[in-house]
Formats: sequence, structure tokens, C-alpha cells
Amino acid sequence: MAKKMAKINETQRIEIVKLYVVGNLSQKEIGELYGVSGQMISKILRSKGCETNRGGWRDKKSVIEARHRKILRLYASGNSLHKIASIVKMSAQGVKYVVDKYAE
Repeated sequence: MAKKMAKINETQRIEIVKLYVVGNLSQKEIGELYGVSGQMISKILRSKGCETNRGGWRDKKSVIEARHRKILRLYASGNSLHKIASIVKMSAQGVKYVVDKYAE
């Protein structure tokens, strides 16, 4: 039997955005506070105009940002996407997404 998700009202949606922007909780942790999934939190954040990170709903925002900086440093040093992926334990597609996201 599927777990019933809590309904999130507008006040809670605003609180969720504030919690996420501070960066101390992952989308999954925020979801646990409100009785919904991390994926649902991601959906709420995107609906409110917040940029979320692909595949990053389990990690804190600060952890994701640090991982992105590491990816960009490794890429700037001439490492291949596959090499970077093995170092940061992500898919090459995920690494490419990060590189493209920050491309000038």
C-alpha cells in the first residue's frame, strides 16, 4: 500500500523555500519534516522559482554546491567527463549537466 502524502499549503511552501535557501537541510530532510518526498520538495521549489540541483534532493545545498565547484575545477584542469564522474561518484551525464550549467 502506498504511503499517503501530506498536503502542503501556501504558507508551508514559503517555509520550504526558506529552509532550502538557507542550505542546512537537504530536500529529503525537508520532505521528512513535512511528510512528503524529497522529489515533491524539489517540485515545490521549482514551482516557486528556486533552482534545484539535478539528482541532488538527498544532499544539502551546501554539499551540492561544493561538489559543483570540485567538478568545475577538475574540468578546468583538463580532466574528461568520465574521469571526473569516477572521482565525484556521479554519472558522466550528471557531470556534463553541471559543466553545461556553468558554461559561459
